[in-house]
Amino acid sequence: MLWKFIHPKGEENTTSDEGSERKRKNLIRLGVPLQQAYQWSLSRMGGWAIAQSPILGTTITIERLSKRGHESLLTYYEKIAPHLNEPLYMRLRLKCPVDILIEREERSSRTVE
Repeated sequence: MLWKFIHPKGEENTTSDEGSERKRKNLIRLGVPLQQAYQWSLSRMGGWAIAQSPILGTTITIERLSKRGHESLLTYYEKIAPHLNEPLYMRLRLKCPVDILIEREERSSRTVE
C-alpha cells in the first residue's frame, strides 16, 4: 500500500518503504522477474519467514553459493571427520569392562606359568 507523506524538507514522496526499493533491486540482480521482485519486495515477512519461503529458495541456490566459494556443511563435515561416516559395523568394537577384566586375568595367568 502506498502512502503519501511529506519529508521534513517539504518534498512529497509516494514510496511505502525505503527498504523495499533496496530489496527489489537486489532481487532483480539475482534474476527474479520484475513483477515478482516488486511483489516480494513489498513483503512484510521477517528474516526467518523469508528464509523458509520460496523467495530465498529460488534466488540464492546451492550452485550460486558454490560459485562464490562457499562450501556446504556436509562436505566440510565429511572432510574433518571421515571416520564418522563409516558404517557402525566397520568401526572397532569398544571393549566392555568385563572383557577388560577377562584379558587381565588371562595375562596374569600367563605370567605366572
